[in-house]
Amino acid sequence: MSKGSGSGVSRSDRRRNARKEHLRELLPRDGAVLGIDLGEEKQALALADHDVRVLWRKTAEELDQAWAYPRDLGRRREQLVKAATASVLRIGDFLSVAWPPAPQAAAHPFDSVTWLAAVQVVTARCGADPARLAAAGEEEFTALVRAAVPGRGRQAG
Repeated sequence: MSKGSGSGVSRSDRRRNARKEHLRELLPRDGAVLGIDLGEEKQALALADHDVRVLWRKTAEELDQAWAYPRDLGRRREQLVKAATASVLRIGDFLSVAWPPAPQAAAHPFDSVTWLAAVQVVTARCGADPARLAAAGEEEFTALVRAAVPGRGRQAG
């Protein structure tokens, strides 16, 4: 007996369809994406359209030094993504124990530039003791957070 909605569409089908729909939202209707597979045994290029249909594919038969550099960059990117993800999880764990309301202040706190700027202000100004900021008042705290937002790659609103 299968689990699910009874439509015959599996959970993995739904996830794949959701990923494709997300890609469609990111790519203009008349755009295309060039993907590069830097596998150990074989490297390949694929050009996909808005509906994630492969329009063109090319496999590199000769693995030479030209492929070594992008493969090295790909490995380095993977290491950085893993390290960043681990750091966010560690910080979230520590905050949830030391300062439980902080991670609950936003739906996705580590994706919120304002939340990150507020935490930056709190830790820089008062050594992670929010009570020390209370004397400054809400207006001054808001001004400090707004001043910290552009340093995170966005403009204050």
